[in-house]
Amino acid sequence: MEGGKRQLVVRNFKGPTKEDLNPYYEKCQKEVEDATKQILRDQRCDLPLEILYRNVEDLVRNDRGEQVLSILEKNMKEYLEEIAVGPRNGARSGQPILAEVVEKWTRWQNVTVS
Repeated sequence: MEGGKRQLVVRNFKGPTKEDLNPYYEKCQKEVEDATKQILRDQRCDLPLEILYRNVEDLVRNDRGEQVLSILEKNMKEYLEEIAVGPRNGARSGQPILAEVVEKWTRWQNVTVS
């Protein structure tokens, strides 16, 4: 064998198409949606936060940021409606709702920052 360089040539290589990746992105969306619901309800998140972050990043980098935003808006709206009209006593006044939102926001911020 001679001391010359050898070159590896890959022919007819076909990378994944966008259609091939759709199931992956759908799975990411479902995981993000489930995780945000769990986090908002003070439940333990089944998904590690690193994977949640990676899923959101993958979705945003692949032009699916609007879908992430709509998931968050929908879950936040459901959560705030759940707080405002609790199963305990019907409609509640604004001040206790606001205090609860501030408390939850502070806890959420502490979880995401640390």
